[in-house]
Amino acid sequence: MDEIKLIRVLDEPLLAPINNRTHWWESGSVFNPGATVYNGKIHLVYRALGSFPYSSFGLAVLSSPTKVECRSKLPFLEADEKNPYERFGIEDPRVSKIGDEYFISYTALSLYPGGQQVSTAWQGMDMPWRIRASVVTTKDFVDLDPKGVIIPNIDTKNVAFFPEKIEGNYVLLHRIHPDIWISTSSRLTGFEKGKVLCQPRADHWDNSRVGAGAQPIKTSLGWLLFYHGVDERQKGHSIYHTGILLLHPKDPTKILYRSEKPVFSPEKDWEKVGYVRDVVFPCGAVEWENDYYVYYGAADKRIGVASIEKKKLLDYLASKI
Repeated sequence: MDEIKLIRVLDEPLLAPINNRTHWWESGSVFNPGATVYNGKIHLVYRALGSFPYSSFGLAVLSSPTKVECRSKLPFLEADEKNPYERFGIEDPRVSKIGDEYFISYTALSLYPGGQQVSTAWQGMDMPWRIRASVVTTKDFVDLDPKGVIIPNIDTKNVAFFPEKIEGNYVLLHRIHPDIWISTSSRLTGFEKGKVLCQPRADHWDNSRVGAGAQPIKTSLGWLLFYHGVDERQKGHSIYHTGILLLHPKDPTKILYRSEKPVFSPEKDWEKVGYVRDVVFPCGAVEWENDYYVYYGAADKRIGVASIEKKKLLDYLASKI
Protein backbone atom coordinates (compact mmCIF):
# COMPACT_ATOMS: atom_id res chain seq x y z
CA MET A 1 0.00 0.00 0.00
CA ASP A 2 1.29 3.45 -0.90
CA GLU A 3 2.33 5.92 1.80
CA ILE A 4 -0.62 7.72 3.33
CA LYS A 5 -1.09 11.48 2.89
CA LEU A 6 -3.25 14.24 4.28
CA ILE A 7 -5.07 16.21 1.59
CA ARG A 8 -5.21 20.00 1.73
CA VAL A 9 -8.92 20.85 1.92
CA LEU A 10 -8.57 24.49 0.87
CA ASP A 11 -6.11 26.07 -1.54
CA GLU A 12 -6.15 29.19 0.60
CA PRO A 13 -5.98 29.79 4.36
CA LEU A 14 -9.02 29.06 6.48
CA LEU A 15 -8.13 32.00 8.76
CA ALA A 16 -5.74 34.90 8.25
CA PRO A 17 -4.84 38.06 10.20
CA ILE A 18 -7.32 40.93 10.22
CA ASN A 19 -5.52 44.22 9.97
CA ASN A 20 -7.85 46.82 11.44
CA ARG A 21 -8.34 48.66 14.71
CA THR A 22 -11.02 46.31 16.00
CA HIS A 23 -8.80 43.25 15.56
CA TRP A 24 -5.57 44.94 16.66
CA TRP A 25 -4.67 41.86 18.74
CA GLU A 26 -4.58 39.55 15.69
CA SER A 27 -3.40 41.91 12.96
CA GLY A 28 -0.01 40.22 12.59
CA SER A 29 -0.52 36.44 12.74
CA VAL A 30 -3.21 33.86 13.49
CA PHE A 31 -1.87 30.32 13.74
CA ASN A 32 -1.45 27.04 15.69
CA PRO A 33 -5.10 26.31 16.51
CA GLY A 34 -6.37 23.75 18.98
CA ALA A 35 -9.60 22.13 17.77
CA THR A 36 -12.59 20.32 19.26
CA VAL A 37 -16.31 19.79 18.70
CA TYR A 38 -18.77 21.48 21.09
CA ASN A 39 -22.54 21.58 20.60
CA GLY A 40 -22.20 20.12 17.13
CA LYS A 41 -19.80 22.82 15.91
CA ILE A 42 -16.02 22.90 15.54
CA HIS A 43 -14.32 25.31 17.93
CA LEU A 44 -10.83 26.56 17.10
CA VAL A 45 -8.80 28.19 19.87
CA TYR A 46 -5.92 29.81 18.03
CA ARG A 47 -2.79 31.79 18.78
CA ALA A 48 -2.88 35.44 17.72
CA LEU A 49 -0.25 38.18 17.42
CA GLY A 50 -0.78 41.87 16.83
CA SER A 51 1.83 44.58 16.40
CA PHE A 52 3.38 43.70 19.77
CA PRO A 53 5.32 40.47 20.40
CA TYR A 54 3.03 38.88 23.02
CA SER A 55 0.47 36.24 22.00
CA SER A 56 -3.15 35.85 23.09
CA PHE A 57 -5.83 33.41 21.95
CA GLY A 58 -8.77 33.91 19.62
CA LEU A 59 -11.83 31.72 19.12
CA ALA A 60 -13.48 30.75 15.84
CA VAL A 61 -16.64 28.65 15.56
CA LEU A 62 -17.18 26.57 12.41
CA SER A 63 -20.51 25.13 11.28
CA SER A 64 -18.61 22.65 9.10
CA PRO A 65 -14.89 21.83 8.79
CA THR A 66 -14.28 24.72 6.37
CA LYS A 67 -17.10 27.19 7.06
CA VAL A 68 -16.34 29.85 9.67
CA GLU A 69 -19.59 30.90 11.32
CA CYS A 70 -18.18 33.47 13.72
CA ARG A 71 -14.89 34.75 15.08
CA SER A 72 -14.19 36.54 18.35
CA LYS A 73 -13.83 40.31 18.10
CA LEU A 74 -11.76 40.41 21.27
CA PRO A 75 -9.22 37.91 22.61
CA PHE A 76 -10.81 34.73 23.91
CA LEU A 77 -7.98 34.30 26.44
CA GLU A 78 -5.15 36.64 27.40
CA ALA A 79 -2.14 36.25 29.66
CA ASP A 80 -2.98 36.82 33.32
CA GLU A 81 -1.16 40.02 34.30
CA LYS A 82 -0.92 38.73 37.89
CA ASN A 83 0.69 35.45 36.85
CA PRO A 84 4.50 35.79 36.67
CA TYR A 85 4.72 32.75 34.38
CA GLU A 86 2.67 34.54 31.70
CA ARG A 87 4.53 37.86 31.63
CA PHE A 88 5.40 37.46 27.94
CA GLY A 89 2.23 35.87 26.69
CA ILE A 90 0.58 32.52 26.08
CA GLU A 91 1.16 30.29 23.08
CA ASP A 92 0.07 27.25 21.05
CA PRO A 93 -3.21 25.97 22.56
CA ARG A 94 -4.48 22.42 22.30
CA VAL A 95 -8.00 21.37 23.30
CA SER A 96 -9.03 17.99 24.73
CA LYS A 97 -12.43 16.99 26.06
CA ILE A 98 -12.27 14.88 29.23
CA GLY A 99 -15.69 13.99 30.60
CA ASP A 100 -17.86 17.09 30.29
CA GLU A 101 -14.95 19.55 30.45
CA TYR A 102 -12.67 20.96 27.77
CA PHE A 103 -9.01 21.24 28.74
CA ILE A 104 -7.18 24.06 26.93
CA SER A 105 -3.47 23.42 27.44
CA TYR A 106 -0.89 25.99 26.40
CA THR A 107 2.61 27.36 26.88
CA ALA A 108 3.11 30.16 29.40
CA LEU A 109 6.10 32.35 28.56
CA SER A 110 8.31 34.40 30.90
CA LEU A 111 11.96 34.91 31.80
CA TYR A 112 13.86 33.52 34.73
CA PRO A 113 14.52 36.28 37.31
CA GLY A 114 17.70 38.30 36.71
CA GLY A 115 20.82 36.78 38.16
CA GLN A 116 19.32 33.31 38.52
CA GLN A 117 21.56 30.57 37.28
CA VAL A 118 19.64 28.50 34.77
CA SER A 119 20.99 25.20 33.53
CA THR A 120 17.88 24.31 31.54
CA ALA A 121 17.48 27.41 29.36
CA TRP A 122 15.46 26.61 26.23
CA GLN A 123 17.62 25.15 23.52
CA GLY A 124 18.73 27.52 20.79
CA MET A 125 17.87 30.70 22.68
CA ASP A 126 20.27 33.23 24.16
CA MET A 127 17.74 34.61 26.63
CA PRO A 128 16.85 32.73 29.86
CA TRP A 129 13.31 31.81 28.79
CA ARG A 130 11.09 30.16 31.39
CA ILE A 131 8.57 28.01 29.54
CA ARG A 132 5.79 26.32 31.49
CA ALA A 133 2.88 24.02 30.66
CA SER A 134 -0.43 25.51 31.81
CA VAL A 135 -4.14 24.79 31.42
CA VAL A 136 -7.58 26.36 31.71
CA THR A 137 -10.80 24.35 31.68
CA THR A 138 -14.27 25.21 30.42
CA LYS A 139 -17.63 23.57 29.86
CA ASP A 140 -19.08 26.13 27.45
CA PHE A 141 -16.24 28.23 25.96
CA VAL A 142 -17.57 31.21 27.89
CA ASP A 143 -16.64 30.66 31.53
CA LEU A 144 -12.97 29.74 31.92
CA ASP A 145 -11.34 28.19 34.99
CA PRO A 146 -7.56 28.77 35.11
CA LYS A 147 -5.61 25.92 36.70
CA GLY A 148 -2.14 27.42 36.29
CA VAL A 149 1.14 25.57 35.78
CA ILE A 150 0.68 21.79 35.71
CA ILE A 151 4.30 20.58 35.37
CA PRO A 152 6.26 22.56 37.98
CA ASN A 153 9.89 23.57 37.53
CA ILE A 154 10.35 22.09 34.05
CA ASP A 155 10.82 24.01 30.80
CA THR A 156 8.43 22.32 28.38
CA LYS A 157 5.86 23.07 25.68
CA ASN A 158 3.62 21.39 23.05
CA VAL A 159 1.26 20.14 25.78
CA ALA A 160 -1.63 17.89 24.70
CA PHE A 161 -3.96 15.91 26.98
CA PHE A 162 -5.33 12.49 26.13
CA PRO A 163 -9.15 12.83 25.94
CA GLU A 164 -9.81 10.38 28.77
CA LYS A 165 -8.16 9.17 31.93
CA ILE A 166 -6.16 5.96 31.65
CA GLU A 167 -6.17 3.73 34.74
CA GLY A 168 -7.58 6.64 36.70
CA ASN A 169 -4.84 9.10 35.70
CA TYR A 170 -4.63 12.15 33.50
CA VAL A 171 -2.15 11.55 30.67
CA LEU A 172 -0.44 14.21 28.61
CA LEU A 173 2.24 14.67 26.00
CA HIS A 174 4.77 17.49 26.16
CA ARG A 175 8.13 18.40 24.67
CA ILE A 176 11.39 18.79 26.47
CA HIS A 177 13.68 19.73 23.62
CA PRO A 178 14.10 17.86 21.32
CA ASP A 179 11.86 14.92 22.32
CA ILE A 180 8.18 14.12 22.95
CA TRP A 181 7.61 13.09 26.57
CA ILE A 182 4.60 11.38 28.16
CA SER A 183 3.52 11.98 31.74
CA THR A 184 0.69 10.82 34.03
CA SER A 185 -0.82 12.20 37.20
CA SER A 186 -3.80 11.60 39.45
CA ARG A 187 -3.92 15.37 40.06
CA LEU A 188 -4.24 17.96 37.32
CA THR A 189 -1.49 20.18 38.74
CA GLY A 190 0.77 17.36 39.91
CA PHE A 191 2.51 16.15 36.77
CA GLU A 192 6.16 15.19 36.86
CA LYS A 193 8.63 14.99 33.99
CA GLY A 194 7.53 11.53 32.88
CA LYS A 195 9.45 9.56 30.26
CA VAL A 196 10.60 9.97 26.68
CA LEU A 197 8.07 8.70 24.16
CA CYS A 198 9.58 9.72 20.82
CA GLN A 199 12.93 11.15 19.70
CA PRO A 200 14.25 12.66 16.46
CA ARG A 201 15.64 10.25 13.88
CA ALA A 202 18.87 10.91 12.03
CA ASP A 203 18.53 11.12 8.24
CA HIS A 204 14.73 11.35 8.47
CA TRP A 205 12.26 14.18 7.96
CA ASP A 206 12.05 14.59 11.76
CA ASN A 207 15.80 14.62 12.44
CA SER A 208 16.07 17.85 14.46
CA ARG A 209 13.16 17.84 16.93
CA VAL A 210 9.69 16.44 17.38
CA GLY A 211 6.62 17.65 19.26
CA ALA A 212 3.07 16.65 20.03
CA GLY A 213 0.79 18.21 17.49
CA ALA A 214 -2.95 17.73 17.82
CA GLN A 215 -4.53 16.10 20.86
CA PRO A 216 -4.53 12.27 20.61
CA ILE A 217 -7.63 10.69 19.06
CA LYS A 218 -8.98 7.34 20.25
CA THR A 219 -9.43 4.78 17.46
CA SER A 220 -10.13 1.05 17.26
CA LEU A 221 -6.40 0.47 16.76
CA GLY A 222 -4.98 2.76 19.43
CA TRP A 223 -4.27 6.44 20.02
CA LEU A 224 -3.78 8.43 16.82
CA LEU A 225 -1.47 11.44 16.98
CA PHE A 226 -0.69 13.92 14.22
CA TYR A 227 2.71 15.25 15.32
CA HIS A 228 5.27 17.69 13.95
CA GLY A 229 8.89 17.07 13.10
CA VAL A 230 11.60 19.42 11.92
CA ASP A 231 14.04 18.61 9.14
CA GLU A 232 17.39 20.42 9.27
CA ARG A 233 19.34 18.30 6.82
CA GLN A 234 19.64 21.36 4.58
CA LYS A 235 22.13 23.46 6.53
CA GLY A 236 20.73 26.74 7.80
CA HIS A 237 17.15 25.86 6.84
CA SER A 238 14.36 24.22 8.86
CA ILE A 239 11.24 22.60 7.38
CA TYR A 240 8.30 21.66 9.62
CA HIS A 241 6.42 18.56 8.48
CA THR A 242 3.50 16.55 9.87
CA GLY A 243 3.64 12.85 10.64
CA ILE A 244 1.59 10.16 12.38
CA LEU A 245 2.14 8.15 15.54
CA LEU A 246 -0.11 5.30 16.62
CA LEU A 247 0.16 4.48 20.32
CA HIS A 248 -0.95 1.33 22.12
CA PRO A 249 -4.59 1.63 23.28
CA LYS A 250 -3.90 0.50 26.85
CA ASP A 251 -0.27 1.57 27.21
CA PRO A 252 0.33 4.77 25.23
CA THR A 253 4.03 4.72 26.12
CA LYS A 254 4.36 2.06 23.39
CA ILE A 255 4.55 3.19 19.75
CA LEU A 256 2.83 0.83 17.31
CA TYR A 257 3.49 2.87 14.16
CA ARG A 258 5.50 5.93 13.16
CA SER A 259 5.58 7.63 9.74
CA GLU A 260 8.66 6.88 7.71
CA LYS A 261 7.77 9.84 5.49
CA PRO A 262 5.77 12.99 6.19
CA VAL A 263 2.02 12.81 5.68
CA PHE A 264 1.88 16.56 5.06
CA SER A 265 4.45 19.23 4.16
CA PRO A 266 4.52 22.95 3.29
CA GLU A 267 3.80 23.40 -0.42
CA LYS A 268 1.61 26.47 -0.90
CA ASP A 269 3.18 29.93 -0.90
CA TRP A 270 1.21 30.82 2.24
CA GLU A 271 2.72 27.79 4.02
CA LYS A 272 6.22 28.57 2.84
CA VAL A 273 6.33 32.35 3.36
CA GLY A 274 5.30 34.08 6.58
CA TYR A 275 6.64 34.91 10.02
CA VAL A 276 8.62 31.63 9.94
CA ARG A 277 9.07 30.03 6.54
CA ASP A 278 8.25 26.45 5.56
CA VAL A 279 5.96 25.49 8.44
CA VAL A 280 2.88 23.29 8.73
CA PHE A 281 2.29 22.92 12.46
CA PRO A 282 -0.69 20.78 13.56
CA CYS A 283 -2.29 21.72 16.89
CA GLY A 284 -5.83 20.39 16.53
CA ALA A 285 -7.73 17.53 14.91
CA VAL A 286 -11.38 16.47 14.91
CA GLU A 287 -13.46 13.55 13.71
CA TRP A 288 -16.23 14.84 11.45
CA GLU A 289 -18.51 12.34 9.73
CA ASN A 290 -16.20 10.01 7.77
CA ASP A 291 -12.99 12.01 7.96
CA TYR A 292 -10.30 13.36 10.25
CA TYR A 293 -9.65 17.08 9.84
CA VAL A 294 -6.31 18.51 10.94
CA TYR A 295 -5.96 22.23 11.64
CA TYR A 296 -2.47 23.67 11.36
CA GLY A 297 -0.45 26.84 11.56
CA ALA A 298 1.00 27.84 8.19
CA ALA A 299 4.34 29.67 8.24
CA ASP A 300 3.41 31.04 11.72
CA LYS A 301 1.08 33.44 9.91
CA ARG A 302 -2.18 31.76 8.91
CA ILE A 303 -4.36 28.70 9.59
CA GLY A 304 -5.00 25.88 7.14
CA VAL A 305 -6.92 22.62 7.19
CA ALA A 306 -6.17 19.18 5.75
CA SER A 307 -8.08 15.91 5.94
CA ILE A 308 -8.01 12.18 5.42
CA GLU A 309 -10.75 9.57 5.24
CA LYS A 310 -10.96 7.67 8.54
CA LYS A 311 -11.41 4.24 6.95
CA LYS A 312 -8.53 4.79 4.56
CA LEU A 313 -6.18 5.81 7.36
CA LEU A 314 -7.23 3.05 9.76
CA ASP A 315 -6.99 0.39 7.04
CA TYR A 316 -3.50 1.65 6.24
CA LEU A 317 -2.42 1.60 9.89
CA ALA A 318 -3.90 -1.87 10.39
CA SER A 319 -1.74 -3.13 7.52
CA LYS A 320 1.37 -1.73 9.23
CA ILE A 321 1.01 -3.08 12.76
